[in-house]
Amino acid sequence: MMEYTELQVTSNFSFLRGASHPEELAEEAAKMGYTKIAITDHNTLAGIVRAHAAAKKTGNRNYSGMPAKFS
Repeated sequence: MMEYTELQVTSNFSFLRGASHPEELAEEAAKMGYTKIAITDHNTLAGIVRAHAAAKKTGNRNYSGMPAKFS
């Protein structure tokens, strides 16, 4: 059986898009039985250090990414 991994999660570092702190997201993912989570905040990588530390604390693996919009 394949595991599900959410590949587009935005934290409060995505201005006006996400409301949860990376620590909260990692804790909820662990509660739901996820072993991996991808934090992909919009136009910033500001939360990846906190997301990685939180994932490590909960035993999850963190993937970081950033959809960027250029104009």
